Amino acid sequence: MKTFADHSVYRFDYYDFTDTKDRVEDVEGLYKAAAQIKELVAVEEREHGIPSERVVVGGFSQGGAVSVLTGLTIEKQIAGLFILSSYIPLRKETEEVNSPKLHE
Repeated sequence: MKTFADHSVYRFDYYDFTDTKDRVEDVEGLYKAAAQIKELVAVEEREHGIPSERVVVGGFSQGGAVSVLTGLTIEKQIAGLFILSSYIPLRKETEEVNSPKLHE
């Protein structure tokens, strides 16, 4: 039975956050998921007339990580992000994936 850093056995968290330095991330999967969220934002704008500037993207846990990546890489301005109980994905490449739209 797996134990965690605080020696508990049962936890809601999927990840053991003691191994963050060497954690292997599914880079391709994260980018695919972010692309799907970006397409949903585009659909709201194209089919429903809701400008991207009025769309908030967010998620819990892994969904929050995908939301962070979406916010960093989306080319359009969005209203904001909400992230609950999550982490920053691809944190070693955060500067490289950062969209110029974040600085406008």
